[in-house]
Amino acid sequence: MFNLYIFVVVVSVIILISFKIKSFFSSFGKERIKLEFIPATQYFLNVRAAVEVPQWEAIAKTHYREAKGHCEICSKKARMECHELWNFDTNTFTQKLVGMVALCHECHGGIHYGHTIHSKDRADAARITKHLLKVNHWSVDTLQNKMTSAQEEAARLTRLARNGGSGYKLDLTYLNQKKYRLAELRKMTNDERSRCIKKESY
Repeated sequence: MFNLYIFVVVVSVIILISFKIKSFFSSFGKERIKLEFIPATQYFLNVRAAVEVPQWEAIAKTHYREAKGHCEICSKKARMECHELWNFDTNTFTQKLVGMVALCHECHGGIHYGHTIHSKDRADAARITKHLLKVNHWSVDTLQNKMTSAQEEAARLTRLARNGGSGYKLDLTYLNQKKYRLAELRKMTNDERSRCIKKESY
């Protein structure tokens, strides 16, 4: 009976270790923190710029509650920051809000890495860089290549917008969901660009 117990324990440990090893190696190559550079025509055109400060705080708290205090990328329990997810349609020239997530400071800083290296203090930028490399299992060279690709994509979107007119419409209809009712928002439209007031977004 005792030997059977030991056998079950050993097998369980082996299975657990195998799962962790598989999970560890399967994470290589996966871009958990994706670098984002915004087209130049869209600077400071976002949710925070289109709503009042108390409304933004209510929206952000909705996502903090959903995440239960854990970063939705690295799962670290930390003070949360709210990040907006966008889709850029170059046919209709629309920047559409498609989601929002709660992130730790380091993951959020990794996404906005261009802002991080130009506007953050050296110590904070170093912490964010270290975190970004660790979570994505990147080398410094890979990070540089990803930065170049993200910058090129932002430049492409900027060129298309300028060739097509003044920029992208700002579609915030995502915020018309019931879960944002505590923010007491007006009904959002598919073009909120003219309502935006410049605010530091990150």
